[in-house]
Amino acid sequence: MTQEPAEGGGSRSGAPLKVVQDLPAHAPDHDATYMDRFLAVAMLNVYGFRGEMPRRVRADVAFAGMLVLIQAAIDLMAWFLGMRLIFVPGFGPVVGYPLALVFATLFAATIAIFERSVLVADVSLTGLLRNSAVWFRMGFVLLASLVTAVPLELFLYGEEIQKVIDKDRAAQVARAQDVLRGNIDGLIAALDGKLDKDLERLEAQYGPQRAYEPPTVSSVTPRIEALEKQIAGVMAAMQAEDEGRRSGTAGRGKRYRSLEGQLDTLNKQLTLLTTTHNDELKGLREEAQGRAQAGELAYQQAVTALRTTHEQERKALLAERADIETLPEQVLARRARVNIEVAEGFSARVKILHQMAEREPTVEWGVWALRLVMVLFGLLVLIQKATFSIETKAYFSATARAAVGDPRMRKLFGGLVKMRDMSSTQRENISAVIEDGQDQVRRG
Repeated sequence: MTQEPAEGGGSRSGAPLKVVQDLPAHAPDHDATYMDRFLAVAMLNVYGFRGEMPRRVRADVAFAGMLVLIQAAIDLMAWFLGMRLIFVPGFGPVVGYPLALVFATLFAATIAIFERSVLVADVSLTGLLRNSAVWFRMGFVLLASLVTAVPLELFLYGEEIQKVIDKDRAAQVARAQDVLRGNIDGLIAALDGKLDKDLERLEAQYGPQRAYEPPTVSSVTPRIEALEKQIAGVMAAMQAEDEGRRSGTAGRGKRYRSLEGQLDTLNKQLTLLTTTHNDELKGLREEAQGRAQAGELAYQQAVTALRTTHEQERKALLAERADIETLPEQVLARRARVNIEVAEGFSARVKILHQMAEREPTVEWGVWALRLVMVLFGLLVLIQKATFSIETKAYFSATARAAVGDPRMRKLFGGLVKMRDMSSTQRENISAVIEDGQDQVRRG
C-alpha cells in the first residue's frame, strides 16, 4: 500500500491521506544487525520488531538513539563532576563519591528517558514546531544545558580555580603561622626575663655565703689590747722616771729598773698572746675561706642548673618555632588558636569562576562558549528528529499508520473523532482517513 493525496487536487500540506493498494506491502528486512538489538533494548521500535521497520528507519532511529546515549554519558560526567563537589566535602571520599555517582546517574537517566520520549514522539508529518511539547523541550534543553554546563565550566577552569583556593588557604596558613610565631617569641622573651630575675634572686640568696672578709678579732684580742695599754703606761712611766719628772731626780734608778722588769714581763705576755691570736686568726680565716668557697660552689651549681633548664626550654621553643612550616593545618590552627576555613565546595567554586569572568574577558567568553555548545548539543536530538526522512517520520506517525490500514490505529481513530475537545481540522483529517479506509474496504 502507498499514500496519495485525496482526489480533488488538495494541497500536500492540508489534504487528507487515503488508502491505495496499487503497491505491495513493504517486505520485511532479514539483515539483522546490532541496531536491531539496540532498538529492542531501548524500545525504540515502538510498533514491533524489525519486520515492520525498514532498514533506513532502523538506521535513523538507531543512530539517534546512540546520540541520546552519548548525551547521557556527557550528562553523567557533568553531573558527577558537580555532585562530587557537594557530597565529598560533606561525607568524605568513601561515601561522597558513590553518592555523587548515584545522583549523577539518576539525573542522566532522567534526561535520557525524556530524550527517548522526544525521539519516538508522534509529531505528525507536518513538522516539530506545531507541537507545543517541542517548545517545552526547547525550554528544558536551555535550562538543563546551562545547569549541566556549570560542572564542565568548573572542570575546564579547575586549575585556575584551585590556584585561587590554594592562594586563600596559603594566606590563612601564613597568618596562623605568624600568630604562632608571635606567641612563641613572646614565650621566649618571657623565659629570658624569668632567667634574669632568677639570677638576681640567686645572687641575693648566695651573696652572703660567697662573701669573704678576713677575720681580725680572736678570743685573746681583748687581753692583747689590755696588755698594750699596760705596756704603753709602763713605757710612759719609764720615760717620766728617766727624765726625773716624777721623782725630781733624773736617771735610771731603782724605780726605773723596776719598771723595766714590768715591761719585760708584759712584752713576754704580749708575745705569747700575739702568737695565740695569730694562730686563732689563721684558723678563722681558713674556716671563712671554706665557707665562701662552698657558697660560691653552691651558687655556681644553682646558676648552672637554672641556665640548663632555661636552655632546654628555650631550645624546645625554638624547635617548635622551626617546625611551624611543617605543621598540618589542623594542628597549626589548634596551636595558634585560630580558624583556617577555606571554602572549596561547589558554590564557592562557582563564585570564584564568576569573579574570574568579571576580571578576565577571555574567561567570560570561554564560559559562554561552553554554555552555547551545551545548549546546541542538547538540541541535537530535536535536530535529528527534524531531519528524519519522510519514511522515518511516517513510522512514528499514528495518522500515517492508520492511513495504510493499521486496524488498531483505525479503531483508535474511530474513538478519537467522538471526543469533543478535538479541533475541527484534526477531526476532518481523522474522519477522512477512516472514510477512505472504509471505501477501500468496500471496493476490495
